[in-house]
Formats: sequence, structure tokens, C-alpha cells
Amino acid sequence: ITKPPSAVWCRGIASIRSFFQDMRESGIEKNVELRVLVLGLSEAGKTSLINGLIQPNKRALTRVGDRTVGIEQRTWVMDRIDNDPANLLIYDFAGQEEYYITHHLFLGSKALYILAFDLSKYDDEKSL
Repeated sequence: ITKPPSAVWCRGIASIRSFFQDMRESGIEKNVELRVLVLGLSEAGKTSLINGLIQPNKRALTRVGDRTVGIEQRTWVMDRIDNDPANLLIYDFAGQEEYYITHHLFLGSKALYILAFDLSKYDDEKSL
């Protein structure tokens, strides 16, 4: 971290100084984890997309009617050149409306969001 987060600098110069002092005293640890949140409507292909990313040599598509219940979390360890591997913590959110109430508990600014759409469910002529 080369600059303090907004939660620190918004409290003033004393907090910023304290932030850098704490960094000097406690050292620095590299964060190799990234949260990846995959969102979309039911049967948009979220789980199939995740399967294809994590296991590209296997069949990625799920069966029609299979559905995610709640939120499923999977880890994908991604090798990086000349660096430690990165751990992608992938959250597969159920697309049914009854599960939407839980989604906000996982949302945040320090995550990668993937929005999945099934474009075959949209009529081209109606969108014009």
C-alpha cells in the first residue's frame, strides 16, 4: 500500500501518520486473494462460466434445471509468472429473487464483479 485508504485519510493528518507508522512497525504482507462475485438472473450461466474458468478441460455446462441454492464459494488458485499464485475466491450467487436479500452482505468495493446474462432470452426486435 503506497497510500492510505479513504477510511484513514478522511480522519486527518494524524491518522495518516499513524497509518504509515503502523506499517513501518508491523511490516507489510502481500495480499494474494481476490474476491470474485458472479451475479445474474436464474439460469444465466453463472455456474457454467465458473466451471469453465476453474476446470477448462472438463465439461463446464450444468444441466437444465440445476440451480445454485444460496451462495456457493469456490477457490481458484491461479498461477502467475514470477509471483506467488493468486487465490480467487469465487462467489456464485443464486439468481432466484428469494435469495437477493442475502446478496448485499457480500458486496463491497474490493471485489471483481462479473454480471452474467443469457442473451438468448432477449428479443432483438423489441430492444430497437
